[in-house]
Amino acid sequence: MVDWKTKGDRLVVSVSGGKDSAAACLFLMEQGYGPDDYDRVFADTGWELPEVYEYLRGPLTDKVGPITEVKLDVDLDDALLPIAQDFEKRLGVSYSAMIRMVLRKATIPNRMARFCTRELKIKPVAAKLQDMDCEPVSVVGIRAEESAARAAMPEWEWGDLQDCWTWRPLIDWTFEDVAAIHRRHNLLPAAPYLAGADRVGCAPCIMCRKSEIEWLADNYPERMQVLSDLEDVVTRLRIEEQAAKGLPPLAYPLGWFTAKDRLPRGVEGRRPFWPLREVIAWAKGPQNQLEMFAPREKDFGCMRWGFCDAGKQDS
Repeated sequence: MVDWKTKGDRLVVSVSGGKDSAAACLFLMEQGYGPDDYDRVFADTGWELPEVYEYLRGPLTDKVGPITEVKLDVDLDDALLPIAQDFEKRLGVSYSAMIRMVLRKATIPNRMARFCTRELKIKPVAAKLQDMDCEPVSVVGIRAEESAARAAMPEWEWGDLQDCWTWRPLIDWTFEDVAAIHRRHNLLPAAPYLAGADRVGCAPCIMCRKSEIEWLADNYPERMQVLSDLEDVVTRLRIEEQAAKGLPPLAYPLGWFTAKDRLPRGVEGRRPFWPLREVIAWAKGPQNQLEMFAPREKDFGCMRWGFCDAGKQDS
């Protein structure tokens, strides 16, 4: 392992409320680092599940120490601001950079234009790192096991945007390594994991698996209705914008999920996006025997984590 002190003089862990960033903090604890010996920062997109916010500000903070929250400030005009505030109220957040960004842009992030990650997560954390009166080292809990793209990432990498080194100390860890370190420290993961979620974070993420969409629809139907309504509003805003610029009318509604070659059966024609209501119907319908990506593990929830018989969580 490379001595991180050759790369900078202060570790900063990007915390998401997910299992891997929590494991990164626990890993540093096992290396002898206390809460005052490194920093923790959370980029709040305003797009997380309520239980994730509760976990970040409760059990995780109690275990690893205070977590600094940063967010992108998105200015809206007088016409859009009340629309954003209404959607934020319905989602139960006081401010959502995601909602405000899609309204201001009159578009929705997609697989080909993932401005959400760069604008709402990377940039606010980068601004925090650049503002520090030291040479920070950005620590992220990325693991090769998660995807082919992450498997290609090195343990150490220079980041021009952050203007510092990025360290991925868990790059070779397995899921069992992550679960084991949670068990050693008696830290339950965020509640959605124990309820069967495969991941937590943006809910939904535009890169969701079908099983994740189905899980969200089953457990958060009101939330999914809000997101469907937001699709309709953003589509209307784009239509009005096109008309004001004298451009051809929008040929299709905007949506959170790109269709590519995976159109649901019974849907005619080809289009870039699926409306969320159709995605949910497809994910829950009889044609969902084949998983778009990876199948759900045989054991899930508390069984997968080994916490089914866990007692009260220590702080």
